[in-house]
Amino acid sequence: MGSEPTIGSFDRTGQLRTRDDVVRDAVQGMRDEQLRTGKQIVASIDSANAALASGLGEQTRMLGALGDNLRGVGDEVLHLRYSLERGMDALHSQARLQSELLAVIARATLAPSRTKAQEFEQRAFSLMQRGLLAEARAEANRSLEEEPYQWGAHHLLAQVSEAEGAPEEAVEHYKLAVRYATGISPRQHALSLTALARMSLEAGSAADAEAFAWEAYRANPTAELLYASAVYLAAAGEPEGDAGVQDRLYDAVIEHPGLAVVAMAEPRLVKREHARDAALTRVRDAMAARLDVALTRFDEMIPSLDEFLRHHQSIDPNGIRSFVRARVAESIGEQQTRAWWEREITKDLGTMLNGRTHAIGQTATATLGRMREARQTIAQARAENTIESLHAGLTILPSLIDKTVADLTALLNASERATTAMTQMAANAEHYVAVNRSSVGKWTSDVGETIAFNRNKAVAATARVAVRYVEPIREYYDGMVRFVQAARIEIVDRH
Repeated sequence: MGSEPTIGSFDRTGQLRTRDDVVRDAVQGMRDEQLRTGKQIVASIDSANAALASGLGEQTRMLGALGDNLRGVGDEVLHLRYSLERGMDALHSQARLQSELLAVIARATLAPSRTKAQEFEQRAFSLMQRGLLAEARAEANRSLEEEPYQWGAHHLLAQVSEAEGAPEEAVEHYKLAVRYATGISPRQHALSLTALARMSLEAGSAADAEAFAWEAYRANPTAELLYASAVYLAAAGEPEGDAGVQDRLYDAVIEHPGLAVVAMAEPRLVKREHARDAALTRVRDAMAARLDVALTRFDEMIPSLDEFLRHHQSIDPNGIRSFVRARVAESIGEQQTRAWWEREITKDLGTMLNGRTHAIGQTATATLGRMREARQTIAQARAENTIESLHAGLTILPSLIDKTVADLTALLNASERATTAMTQMAANAEHYVAVNRSSVGKWTSDVGETIAFNRNKAVAATARVAVRYVEPIREYYDGMVRFVQAARIEIVDRH
C-alpha cells in the first residue's frame, strides 16, 4: 500500500485533494477504528454473558438438586440440632466441674510457700518455747536478715529480751513489731500492743497500759485479745487508780463473743496461773451477777403476768354483760334498758369487749410462755456457771428482753385501742345527749329523734361501764412495758 494522501496530492479520481478532504478522511478513519473496537468489546461482553449465563444455569441446577437433598434430610438435621444442644449442656456442666476442680488444685498447689524469714521465725519460736533463748535470738535475727520488716521476728526478740531481763530492749522490739504489722497483720499488731500494755502496768504506768490495751482492741476487735488484755491487767495486781481500767475491760469482755478460747498471747502468762485464775473468776462472777439480775426480773414478771391473766380470764363474759346491764339500768332506767338491750346494746358491747378478749387471750398466753422459756434458758446457763455458758446466756439476753418488750407492747396497743374506742364512743353519745336533751319530748320532736336520743343514752352508759373492764388491762400492760424497759437498761445497756 502507498502512503496516506496529503494536501496537494491527487485522489483516485484524479482530483486535487484539499485540506478539508484530508481532515474528512482522517475523521472517517478514526470512526472506523472506534467502530471496530466497539464491535470487539460488544463481542467480548456477549461472550462473557454467555459464559456467565451458562455458569449460573449450572449453579441453579446444582442448588435445586441440593435443595431437594436438604428437604429430604430436614428432619435429620433438626434431630441432630437437639442432640448437639443436649451434648453442649453436658459439656458445659462438665467444664464447670472441671473448673472448680482446677480451682481447688490451684489453691492447693499455687499457695505461696513459706519464706526463709518465716522459717527462721518459726524455728526461733520453737527454740524459745524450749527455753533456748540464745538460739532463739540467733534464729530471729536470721529472719530479720532475710526480711528486715518481719514483725513476728521482732515480737519474738522482744519476748527473748524480756526473758533475759532486758525490758528496754523488749519494748523497742515490741514497738517495731507494732509499726511493721500496722495495716498488714491486725492480729500481730494487737498482740504486740497487749504485750506493751502488760509491761506498762509492770512498770507502774496504768494510763499507758489502758491506752495500749484499747489500741490493741481497736486494731483487732476480738474477744480473745480483749480477754488477754484483761488478764494482763490482772497479772500486775491492782495498783492504786487501776481498778477503773480493769472494770471497763471486764465489762467489755462480757459484751463480746469468743471467750470459750482462753487467749494466752504471751508465754510469760503461763507462769502466772494465779493471776489468770483470778481474772477468770472475776469475769465469770461478773457474768453470773448480770444473769442473776435477769433471773430476778423474770421471776418478778412471770408470776405477776400469770396471776393477772388468770384473774381476767376467769371472769365470765356473761357476768360482764350482766354487770354492765345493771349499771346501764341505773343510768337510764330499766324500761329504756329493756327496750334497747337485746336489740342494740348487746351487739355494741360485744364489739367493744373484743379488744379486752384479745389483750388477755391466746396472744397474752403465748407471751407468758415465751417469757418462761427465756427464763429457763437463762437459768440453765447460770446453773452451768462456766464462762462459755454464761456468755451464751448474756449473748441472747438482749434479744429475749426485746422480744418480751415487743410482745407486751402489742398487748398494750390492743388494750389501748379498745379503751380509746370505748371512750370515744361514750364521748360521742354523751355529746349527742347533751345537745338534744332540751328538744326531745316536746311536741315538735318526732319519733325518730326520740329513738336516737334514747339509744345514745344507752350507748353512753354502756361504753362508760365497759371501759372499767378494759382500762385496768391497759394500765397493767403499760406498767409491764416500762418495767421490762427499765430492766433492759439495768441488765444490758448500763454495762
